[in-house]
Amino acid sequence: MAQRLSKQRISGLARGGELLDVDIPEKTPWILDGLLPQRRVIMLSSQPGIGKSRFTTAMAVGMATGHGIGIHIPCRSKALILALELSYGDVAQNIQEAVRGFGMTTEEARVRLDENLRVVSKSDSLKGYSAPDLRVMFKRNGAADDSNTRRLIEILKKDKFRPDLIILDSLIEVNTGDENSSTQARGLFNALPGLLRDELGCTVLVLHHQRKPPEDNNRSYNHGERGSSDFKAQVDAVWWLNGDTKVSKVEENGQTLFTKEIKLECGKARKLESWEGQMKFRSVGAPGWSRFEKADSTCVHWWSPTTDDGRREVAWSIRSGIREALSYGIPEDGTPISSTDLRRHSDNPRGLLKKLDGLVRKGILTAVRPGAPRPNTYAIDERHVADAKQLSLDQSESPANPIGPEV
Repeated sequence: MAQRLSKQRISGLARGGELLDVDIPEKTPWILDGLLPQRRVIMLSSQPGIGKSRFTTAMAVGMATGHGIGIHIPCRSKALILALELSYGDVAQNIQEAVRGFGMTTEEARVRLDENLRVVSKSDSLKGYSAPDLRVMFKRNGAADDSNTRRLIEILKKDKFRPDLIILDSLIEVNTGDENSSTQARGLFNALPGLLRDELGCTVLVLHHQRKPPEDNNRSYNHGERGSSDFKAQVDAVWWLNGDTKVSKVEENGQTLFTKEIKLECGKARKLESWEGQMKFRSVGAPGWSRFEKADSTCVHWWSPTTDDGRREVAWSIRSGIREALSYGIPEDGTPISSTDLRRHSDNPRGLLKKLDGLVRKGILTAVRPGAPRPNTYAIDERHVADAKQLSLDQSESPANPIGPEV
């Protein structure tokens, strides 16, 4: 009898040797390099007013349109924003500001966003929308009801929309139970973010609030997530978004700018290589516009350049990026050129590749990566080909007549 059982697979038990045949990817696949891995649940927490909703909205718009907030995007991705703390009007404003910031026209952005972005938000009587109920209800025995989540999954399947990223803003809006209960925290996770990840095969970014700081402390310090520690235990990784709600004034090129430093710190990373422990961003703005910058990169995101100064600043930055690309030997007509040819004529090949990658993050260049760790070819982005041709003919630099897309 014992010999017969040893040759059979007992239900519920896996033999240790079978695990040696399981395919494990050598590297973590990312939808946003170093920040968002595929098929994981990630938590991003901060104090109120730091800007996590605006930051993640810019991230979603950038991924849907092929841009990035200073971080490489392996490929254009589909995103679903569950903005449960904002009305449709608030989300629309954030999205429109992000579109202008990336230098896209409304019609150009409409095609990409219709294909790659969906939004669920609070009902807005002016818009006539009625948002589906995503609250996780708890039964008398403490079990979580996942029926609302499954209704959302059916809506997405009916729309034939399969997101790569879902942003849940925020956790407190869907939790009807006791946030300090570890049992209900696990039930909430399984009924919403965990179920979305498993059923749709996507990454879920959960936004959460941190505990209130002491009166004698500022908001730039991490104070841990609100509620049960099981919220943090259930997710694969945690980012802390720290900063200050106050802004500083600086003078640059004769213009007064308002700046604020924010910082992403890794609070947990479960089996993720190439995971950056810290990312620093700088929010810069003036009346009518602002932008996010990552580390020492420039002009990776703009907010609402509606004034003349804002339009001129955006156009000037785009023009400067195009001039830089042309100086490296990038053809002005959008013809791709290999990185090998570019490095052959450079005194600093490694430094050149870093600068080219920076222009890719800014949206000036497009890069083709057919499985290689580095782009094989670079080209002027199709949106800027006309401006590049004009710059190659006319080298005059007049900020009163900026060259660039309508913003």
